[in-house]
Amino acid sequence: MCALPHLYAALMVFSCVASVSGNLLQLLLQLLHKNLRSDTLILMLSCCFSDITLSLSAFPLAVYHAVSHPPRPPPQ
Repeated sequence: MCALPHLYAALMVFSCVASVSGNLLQLLLQLLHKNLRSDTLILMLSCCFSDITLSLSAFPLAVYHAVSHPPRPPPQ
């Protein structure tokens, strides 16, 4: 039961890295290739920035909470 919070923390770190790198790649592709741009460029940029902000704020807090406050078995 002790390894479960550490597994959850590792998955959250992986999710954070994947989310940030994927959104940065999307931003880079949208800004460098003019043929990918369309009328929804502003919406796409806004979604990428909000995803990056969420990934860099919520995921580290979830990892900290999972590692520092592991679940305890119910009292008997």
